[in-house]
Amino acid sequence: MLRYIDIHIKEKLNVEKLAARAGFSPYHFCRVFQWEVGYSLMEYVRNRRLFYAASELATGRKIVDISVDYSFETHSGFTKAFSRYFGCSPEKYREHASFDVPKLPILKKTKQYVSGGIVMEPKMIKKPAITIAGFSIKTKTKDGENFKAIPQFWQDYCTDGRQEKIHKESFLKSREEYGACFPENPGNGEFEYVIGLEVKDGHDIPKSYHVCTIPEALYAVFTTPPVDNDANFSSTIQGTWKYIFSEWFPASGYEFAPNAVDFEFYDERCMAETNKVMDIYIPVVKK
Repeated sequence: MLRYIDIHIKEKLNVEKLAARAGFSPYHFCRVFQWEVGYSLMEYVRNRRLFYAASELATGRKIVDISVDYSFETHSGFTKAFSRYFGCSPEKYREHASFDVPKLPILKKTKQYVSGGIVMEPKMIKKPAITIAGFSIKTKTKDGENFKAIPQFWQDYCTDGRQEKIHKESFLKSREEYGACFPENPGNGEFEYVIGLEVKDGHDIPKSYHVCTIPEALYAVFTTPPVDNDANFSSTIQGTWKYIFSEWFPASGYEFAPNAVDFEFYDERCMAETNKVMDIYIPVVKK
């Protein structure tokens, strides 16, 4: 039945039709389904539609078109349902969206999430506003452009002399590096990505550097699983982003904080030859 729902996810589905397909009365099938899956039947259908819609956000299609495809009558209704489930708006989600088609749930794992079990438990940290200086690029989520542009941006920054130059500046408060996303035109998936370092108060910053402020917020801080080489490090970071938005947010009781900025934090731990890790900071508020 889970496979059947996926195959017909864009069609009209209701309790009577699905129960008849399974060979049960609607009442009995709804009880069996919720017991096995952990969600009511139509709640599960709605959530799968949201997962499929989420997987299409990186294609650059208009959000209103995606919402119609997955049986949401209005753009606002889709946005509310999406935000309620994923903890952030469709525009924010697609900054980190992938093209992956959502896999069928593993039922034991699904029950674990429903009962409150979380695989990767974040730390909750409140951080004051910080000002960073560095370099920026404009990118967008259409066709996964950001997944290519940001790694290339880091590669260029680390090899063309900019990293070495900025680390020698006297205005720096610390040498840890931030990779922060500042939405510019969320409706079109456009945002500014900044690589920067925290600066001291009251210092003049040369105009050759991009200066911006990360607002004060409560953050859920995720530390990536330790790895021993750069190739695995990159894929682990992407995997952690995917986990945050597709699995942690829906079960967490939190949502993405409005007017806030998410960022990656790189310190001496990511320079280690073994057990490389870094932190991902997600601004959150209670639902």
